[in-house]
Amino acid sequence: MTGPDEGTFDVVVGGVHDRDEQTISRDTTLAEAEADFEEHARLVPTQHRYVQVRHSGEDGAIVKTYPATG
Repeated sequence: MTGPDEGTFDVVVGGVHDRDEQTISRDTTLAEAEADFEEHARLVPTQHRYVQVRHSGEDGAIVKTYPATG
């Protein structure tokens, strides 16, 4: 089992108007993903509905979401 700081990460945003998801960065380090996350979190809710850091790969487990849900 890998820890939360191992592997590669994707940053995904949800569109405001078209409701589609777009991958902003793919297969990055956690530090790079965190930087992209912070940059795009500033654009919620005007340009994005949400921004997420996910583990790269088929499962795409969510590591972090803004705005927080639940």
